[in-house]
Amino acid sequence: MKHRISINIAVLLLVILSTGCIKSPDPIERIALFKASDKPGIPSTAFLADPQKDPMPDSVWEFSSHDKIFFAVRLSKDLKENILFTQYTFFNIGTSAEFKVGLPEQLGPFEPGQLPLIAFDDPWPVPTETGHYEFRVYLGNRVVAKALFNIRG
Repeated sequence: MKHRISINIAVLLLVILSTGCIKSPDPIERIALFKASDKPGIPSTAFLADPQKDPMPDSVWEFSSHDKIFFAVRLSKDLKENILFTQYTFFNIGTSAEFKVGLPEQLGPFEPGQLPLIAFDDPWPVPTETGHYEFRVYLGNRVVAKALFNIRG
């Protein structure tokens, strides 16, 4: 009887693990985009202190086609190890065109609980084509954070 219970528990654990019922923490808790010209006013303390966890917020940032940006993420303290992102992209919602931005050294590694400012010292130009975009952060082939933004002329 004890043997049967042990087998049932083992099978149950396998089912839980294979169906994703035991979930690892989301690597990114929050994301925000900033205009390079806004550097002196970065709301890092508010960004850190806000308990809200939303790696894919509904808010929309507004930029002009000549702006340059950088971004911040708040990484989960529950991560078990440092993290290295796969890529950052701009995704044009209207055309479905997606292109990589950033340099390999800007992908990490980052420590659990860290608040990296990425492209702070060398901001990225936003797309020149007006429209609606997503800024995406990838881990493997999965989008782990995205921020919506518009480009106006």
